[in-house]
Amino acid sequence: MLALTRARSRTLASENGMVYGVHFQSDKVVLFTGSTYATSSVTNEPYLIDGRAPIHSISIVGGSNVVFKRLTGETTNTGTVVIRAYSDKWLWSTTTISASGIIE
Repeated sequence: MLALTRARSRTLASENGMVYGVHFQSDKVVLFTGSTYATSSVTNEPYLIDGRAPIHSISIVGGSNVVFKRLTGETTNTGTVVIRAYSDKWLWSTTTISASGIIE
């Protein structure tokens, strides 16, 4: 997912001396600045999810946020996000976030 890659890259680059994270909801993903997600922050970058391929499940340690650590890009918010779509059959896409911060 693009938001995860951007958040990790910005954290590793220590952009503005901050850490970055991603908040997941069924209909959108939000890249945020800082260690906690605030719905009203003007720095939030929302990515709307196509209604034909919504997020089916969010299974992340600690809730629905992934925050990356400065200098290492690691996270304690490991887990998976599953997207599903229907086109003649169900199609599934799973994004996995590892402790090292690698996104697959």
